[in-house]
Amino acid sequence: MPMPFLNFWKEEIMDDERPNTMAIFLTVDSEEDYLDIGVEHNFGEDLSEEARIFYLDALNGIVAKVKFGLEELAFTGMLMRNLAAHQHDDDEDAMGIDFEPSEELLQAMEDRKIIKFKKKIH
Repeated sequence: MPMPFLNFWKEEIMDDERPNTMAIFLTVDSEEDYLDIGVEHNFGEDLSEEARIFYLDALNGIVAKVKFGLEELAFTGMLMRNLAAHQHDDDEDAMGIDFEPSEELLQAMEDRKIIKFKKKIH
């Protein structure tokens, strides 16, 4: 059964005014616990045959990755979501290492018992 948004994509996105466009449609059937994958492409006349083959291969590769590697993609997505949550943390140093020198180190620096190394310039 065609979904209404697919018609929108086909009419609005995959028209002749948008050459060299590819689209992937993912439809979740919650009753059957199934993911349906559809693809569309609209290659313009200016795209070489070699480029068409390359992008069709890439599109087929994406479909295969979604079909057979959905768990891996979901895991990667979870990692990215968690990383984004840490990056937006109000504490700027949440991802860094907090370093507080000991009193001994501060005293050694004050007593000039710390050797400074010159940085090498490569």
